[in-house]
Amino acid sequence: MTPALLLTLALTLVSPSNEETAPLLLVQGEPYFGGAITLHVISDEHVGESPLLVLGLDPLMDPVHTSKGDLYVGTVTLVLGLPTIPPSGQLDIPAVLPPFEPTLLGVPIVTQALCSATLSNPATIPLDEPYFDPSAPQLLYPPVPVAGANFGDVVAAGDLNDDGALDIVVGAWFEDAAGIEKVGAAYVFWGPSHASVTTLAPAVPKERGSFGAGAVIADLDGDTIVDLVIGETAGLPEKGESGFLHVFFGGAAFSNQPSLSVPSGGTGLGYGNFGRVIASGDLDHDGFTDLAVCVSSADVGGFSKAGRIEVFMGPSFGNLVVVENPAPQDNDFFGTSVSIADVTGDGIPDLVEGSGRTDVAGVLNIGLAHVFAGPGLTLAETISNPLPDGSNSRFGDPVLAVDLDDDGDADVVTADDRGRAYVFWAPSLSEHTLIHKPPVAPGTLSGLTSFGIRVDSGDANQDSRVDVLVPDPFAGELTGCSPLSSGGTLYVALAPYYATYRSLVPELAACGDEFGWAVTLTQLDGDAAMECVVGAPTHDPAGLTNAGVVYVLDKD
Repeated sequence: MTPALLLTLALTLVSPSNEETAPLLLVQGEPYFGGAITLHVISDEHVGESPLLVLGLDPLMDPVHTSKGDLYVGTVTLVLGLPTIPPSGQLDIPAVLPPFEPTLLGVPIVTQALCSATLSNPATIPLDEPYFDPSAPQLLYPPVPVAGANFGDVVAAGDLNDDGALDIVVGAWFEDAAGIEKVGAAYVFWGPSHASVTTLAPAVPKERGSFGAGAVIADLDGDTIVDLVIGETAGLPEKGESGFLHVFFGGAAFSNQPSLSVPSGGTGLGYGNFGRVIASGDLDHDGFTDLAVCVSSADVGGFSKAGRIEVFMGPSFGNLVVVENPAPQDNDFFGTSVSIADVTGDGIPDLVEGSGRTDVAGVLNIGLAHVFAGPGLTLAETISNPLPDGSNSRFGDPVLAVDLDDDGDADVVTADDRGRAYVFWAPSLSEHTLIHKPPVAPGTLSGLTSFGIRVDSGDANQDSRVDVLVPDPFAGELTGCSPLSSGGTLYVALAPYYATYRSLVPELAACGDEFGWAVTLTQLDGDAAMECVVGAPTHDPAGLTNAGVVYVLDKD
């Protein structure tokens, strides 16, 4: 009996399919030629069963519906019998992928697990060239590392001096200066070598001002050269000082002094983190980039720390538009995160907000996300956690608006505090795809509280699909660490199913490094391959506690 016929017979057996008891299939490690991977079949409901593994070609986005569930394998080539699922409910199958074969480069193998009741979700095993080598990174440090600076807490990339090479900006928002606590600094590492560094610092040092708390690179003045925005908080609230957005215009004559400093819309306790979270986009559709800044601790309508977002309209940034919490409560922290892209499909960017500490139906810190449609910034959609899981699940703490399926509409990516990230598909946002935290190595900590604390995106493996980066900075492969300090892991969830992960852990990792706290995926050196810039702000170089480091990961 051929494997294809065996599968056909199995799928035609009439048996109810229960989505809740479907096995979960995850692949993680080095999913490329010669790489080591582990395939996980996870199902408490199928302990003692021996699942089948269905492999084939032609991954389907519109699956074939069967009595066993949805089949995503377009052309079945092989069906393998697997060992029984152990009492733990997790079957781990290590494998080494074959050596490089040019004729197979770029061919995705699609696979699903089949238990007696149902098919699992699909996962891919891409036949790629190696990428992102964590054993040989370029390491970036400031000219003089400072203990406690948290260098690498923020990273961004763009061609600031218009020389054709991308530069890397790194924030060190806790750096002390001139005996003043947490003045902050930012550093520009000039491409292509990133060996030359320019230091950016506030003209007037401010206690706990945290210059470098946030950074955005975008073309602000319409000259096609990108510019840099550095956030500086209001510092100590009792001093009544403003926070600032410091604008450094790009060009061959890039200056370490800002050309423009835009003050916050208010002062006091609510502005202690102004400039920490910034997003850019043309929200009013006038051809100029606007800046949205979260003020999550602001009091609104008599509610303490209900939160708001301040939008500074370009090109002068003198016109301030406030996006208010649509249903304020105490301690909502509305505006914990923000992203800008066209979600509604009308060609005008929209503002996407996330606030993981919003209470819902009296349950503490369940969280919500909102879409405010441009240009009027009126509330268009409220996104709730489809899998609410008790208090403190903090759905919506990160948000990212990005077009993952190349349909012209930006999808919404977010996460909760239960080891899950979500993709809500635009324009309706009514359907979602789950991105599950992969299993951790035996003896290490789960770190559920940090999986998805940030999210980013980009085409990691050059297959013309947009992948999702999910950092897990408190967890990792290190043993002997205190709780939630296992060095950090960065998971690259590969499109189209987001169940296959390139797992990145640097060889230099140490307990408490928080590798992955900041991350951006970009093309730094002009070739087709992407580089991954990753911050580990609490790394201790040369024994300097929490001085920080940035990793630049290139192809193997």
